[in-house]
Amino acid sequence: MILSALGMSLLLAMGGGALDLSRLYLIKTRMQQGCDAGVLAYRKSMQGTNVVPTTYPTALAYFNANFSPGRYGSFNTQFPQPSVDANVVVHGTASTSVRWRSCRSSASGRSISSANATRSYNYPIPTSCSYLIRPDR
Repeated sequence: MILSALGMSLLLAMGGGALDLSRLYLIKTRMQQGCDAGVLAYRKSMQGTNVVPTTYPTALAYFNANFSPGRYGSFNTQFPQPSVDANVVVHGTASTSVRWRSCRSSASGRSISSANATRSYNYPIPTSCSYLIRPDR
């Protein structure tokens, strides 16, 4: 009886840890997609090799559309202004913190993990695109 109760609590703890790890993976993946979108929007809104005042707000809007602050229990989400080097390579970084829900830390009540995403693009973004749209048959 005692062993089965101990085994059940162990299984519940492992299940909770698995849920936390899957949530952390989801946050990391969505944040990477947001970082990709933000860096692409940053490069797209640049005029040639020049950064204009609307470049960073556009990139931030694209990042927030893909990963809004507070999503999935994350906090302290940051997407600082991407940097452009001498070769016109755009480098962007995003970071956030996540509270583990299943594990308790004695010092702070909950343990915290962080996730980071980075992206660099160095190929030119086309200024116009053409698409062929066919009506459904």
